[in-house]
Amino acid sequence: NKDGSFPRKFKDDFSIVDKSGGSTPSATLPLVMGYKYFKDKRYLASAKHTVEYLEKELISKSDYFSSTLDANCEDKEASLYASTAAYYLALATKGAERAHYAGLARKAAYFALSWYYTWDVPFAPGQMLGDLGLKTRGWGNVSVENNHIDVFIFDFADVLNWLAKEYNEKRFSDFSQVISTSMRQLLPYEGHRCGIAKTGYYPEVVQHTNWDYGKNGKGYYNDIFAPGWTVASLWELFSPGRAEKFLKK
Repeated sequence: NKDGSFPRKFKDDFSIVDKSGGSTPSATLPLVMGYKYFKDKRYLASAKHTVEYLEKELISKSDYFSSTLDANCEDKEASLYASTAAYYLALATKGAERAHYAGLARKAAYFALSWYYTWDVPFAPGQMLGDLGLKTRGWGNVSVENNHIDVFIFDFADVLNWLAKEYNEKRFSDFSQVISTSMRQLLPYEGHRCGIAKTGYYPEVVQHTNWDYGKNGKGYYNDIFAPGWTVASLWELFSPGRAEKFLKK
């Protein structure tokens, strides 16, 4: 769009279904990587235009909305990806531009971190997650509408580690470490199945409150399975520095 936003939903023929711009930062990352890979400055110009929109409509207003596809409300993903988008541009630019994008990444990161637990939700005896000993610190709530925790993190741990060095704020990297270690808890492997019966399954929805989708309730997984993003997110988390290595080589 002319304002730099990308619509949240569109059809194969590019006709717009939902023009909401909260998902715009998801487009910034491939644009920056396209600029690096193809050495075509048009991609970088487009990426910068998207972040102009993010700065005006999301970051400056602290109004991070509707990045998740199934909720029309404030959500974690919009702020997480706004921070990550600014981080990518900081890696791809120099001087005053770099400093500006770094500042945007930092501001959005503070908001994104407000979605992450710094304490452990109690579970009643007999609730599976409690019996497994799950600690919720370091896990992020999804949105105002969808109150469960998940492993949506992708590059954000890298962003936090980078911000810690950039601004000499160790608390960023400290919490990145909490996230990284905590999100390993429900990775199933032989002898540590985490209540998961099927090999290769990773739960998308981890229900830590009485709110749920009508399946199983607090202390259990929902039966929804989204292997694409859960695997990709954990892959990014456990292979740190991928974006920086790509953009700096």
